[in-house]
Amino acid sequence: MDSILNQSCQNFEILIIDDASEKPLTSFADSRIRIHRNPTNLGPGPSRNIGMEMAKGNFVVFLDSDDYWHPDFLKLTKQALISDTNAVMAYANGTDVDAREKPLGIRRNKIKTPEHILPDILSRNRHWGTGACLWRKKDIDYVRWIATRSWEDYAFDIDVALKNNRIIGIEEQLVFYDVSGSDKLSARKPKDIFNDKIRSVQYIFKNLYDSEFQKDSKIRRSVSYILLMLLMEYYQQKINNPSISRYLKQEFKRWNGFVINLGVSGILMAPGKIKINGIDYLTRIYRRLRS
Repeated sequence: MDSILNQSCQNFEILIIDDASEKPLTSFADSRIRIHRNPTNLGPGPSRNIGMEMAKGNFVVFLDSDDYWHPDFLKLTKQALISDTNAVMAYANGTDVDAREKPLGIRRNKIKTPEHILPDILSRNRHWGTGACLWRKKDIDYVRWIATRSWEDYAFDIDVALKNNRIIGIEEQLVFYDVSGSDKLSARKPKDIFNDKIRSVQYIFKNLYDSEFQKDSKIRRSVSYILLMLLMEYYQQKINNPSISRYLKQEFKRWNGFVINLGVSGILMAPGKIKINGIDYLTRIYRRLRS
């Protein structure tokens, strides 16, 4: 809150979505601040949807409670979007910090300024954090966050990219990410995270396959890499869910040709450790191919 109120650009509204916290937030003296309290815990996606529907401005950004901004974040990202009317989003690079705000290093270990969401978000991972993205609101009004708690940010970004893929990267590190907290979604059980990721991936890959991006070779290799990574995780965690296993295999088959599928089918029929080693080998190949 302090980092927002101390922005050099002061023309904003603050919408606090209290997702049924144990200690409800009280009102604030600043008339620009509005609080909406969910009656039950809905998760990040539906909570952000509520904020989007309440928002009145021309731009919107989703700032999570464990992240904060440099004083010039709003000014510089807004200037970037105004200067390029074709871009749907401007994002700033970031810094990881501990609970005492001590810098731990550049987020993702690298400064990057990609100009497109796809294929970068799949071929090079999601370099931007959710709280680093200022979106042009009229260009994302048709999109809604899905109700999963893992990769819901990937799903949102890709949904936007299917209509407008142009973004602006700002080199300055204007966002700070507290990576020390213990109350994060990522602290959940690995199998719960995996199941949520599967639901998000199903949504994402269906939309991608039905779009023009389905023909993009880098997208196809990136999707295959992700599916192999999920298969590896499935077997390593010893998850017993035939529907997930069946989905991952069928989806891989859909994105690849006959020869590759024949080889992968042979690996998946191998026993225990041979199968895992085979998937690991394929994963390393696709990791290089997708870059």
